[in-house]
Amino acid sequence: MSRLNDEQKIQIAELHVEGMSNRAIARQMGISDNTVRSVLLRDPETAQNCAHKKAQMVRSVLEHMDTQREKVCATIDALLSGIGDIEKIDKATVPQLATALGILVDKYTSRVAERFDSVSDNNLFSALDANAPGDWADGDDVPEDDDA
Repeated sequence: MSRLNDEQKIQIAELHVEGMSNRAIARQMGISDNTVRSVLLRDPETAQNCAHKKAQMVRSVLEHMDTQREKVCATIDALLSGIGDIEKIDKATVPQLATALGILVDKYTSRVAERFDSVSDNNLFSALDANAPGDWADGDDVPEDDDA
């Protein structure tokens, strides 16, 4: 494809500010994801507009969720119960379990991090180490693998 003209670059920026993903923009315009990313990175005003638009969308969603607080909490409780269902856990693949765990840890720790002044206060490894029996660093208390 030949070089993009100014009108096409403006269209990319507008679509991105509206919330369309780089991949979707690329498909719609018949260009590569890298071209979209390159156009967006070269225009600092676009990046600022995108950040502002995304912040507005997040605020809007959070405001709506606040109006539906009871329903949101009930839904979260139901989903957590479903995720904790031992039969479902037994049927899940390792990647599915790892993804669910990762999402829960990421979301929980990001909220907890807001309450702490420093990253070290919210370090998962420090918390695990503080609650671990003995000193795992020297390997004395690391559980043995029965299959070894």
